[in-house]
Amino acid sequence: MRPITDELLIGISGVAATVSGLFFVGVFFFVEVGSRRRFGSGRAMLPYMRAGTRIVLLLFAMSLLLSLSLAALDLLWCRVLYVVMCVVLIAANIETAVRVRSAQVTGTRTLLLNEVLGSVGVVAIAVLPWFRGDPWPDREGLTLATLLALAAALLSVGAIALSAFDVVRTDASGAPHDGVAILVRRFYERLWNGWDDEAVDRTLAPEFTFRGSLGQETTGRDGWRAYRDRIRRGSADFHNEIVTLVVDGDNAAARLRYTGTHTGELLGRAPTGRAFSYTGAAFFAASDGLLTDAWVLGDLEHLREQLRPDAEDRT
Repeated sequence: MRPITDELLIGISGVAATVSGLFFVGVFFFVEVGSRRRFGSGRAMLPYMRAGTRIVLLLFAMSLLLSLSLAALDLLWCRVLYVVMCVVLIAANIETAVRVRSAQVTGTRTLLLNEVLGSVGVVAIAVLPWFRGDPWPDREGLTLATLLALAAALLSVGAIALSAFDVVRTDASGAPHDGVAILVRRFYERLWNGWDDEAVDRTLAPEFTFRGSLGQETTGRDGWRAYRDRIRRGSADFHNEIVTLVVDGDNAAARLRYTGTHTGELLGRAPTGRAFSYTGAAFFAASDGLLTDAWVLGDLEHLREQLRPDAEDRT
């Protein structure tokens, strides 16, 4: 290996500082302008961007600080700085993986590959320098760590950009997050018409707010389940039909037709055994692949008229 000179170290620090500045400018421009203007809310992308940006900045900082410390400080302090930076980098990498997965932006090959390569790079930076020196990394080993950190940072910039565009593309196509139209259809076809309780958690957000066609309001998945069960007790074959569905981004509106048989107490009326039908409208909001709010209206006067003991059977 060529002798490590102060000039080389200063040159490395200069490159790291320059690229760091350019990266800052690009990130601020992309996040503040590009993501909102071109990709809308970008909910699936921004958590990944924030997590990836933190790792890249740490890599640039490691390259910059290590190269400057090797030129200006004793080797002991350089080793201390290296160990501290490695600990911080490993912790940030683990936190990033956890946050990215909890934000539900995994599931594409680009993201998976980026996560794997990023982890391999962090391990290489933290392990390879220890093979030079006994028992602590020597000057050449720390310089190797500096170069590895700089290379990993440069590669990560491109990987973040490719992964971000991949996230936006898959999010727009309905994967891994389902679009609001798919969620609304699943809400009625599976959760209501199919009484599929297992589909609740992958359709409704934990704090889902709901106002049903009969006027009751609930909060949370269990609150909606209680409303559903109440309707089912009043009409065991209650059925929802989507007549028209209109979608605008993460919002949707539907014109609906409800049918069923009056087999239990409904709207305070004792069961008559008659068939009924009424119309309504529903307005939905979705976020991160789950429905967050539903406001449903129904023609209750028409329904009450049909539930009267002396009403004629209607379909």
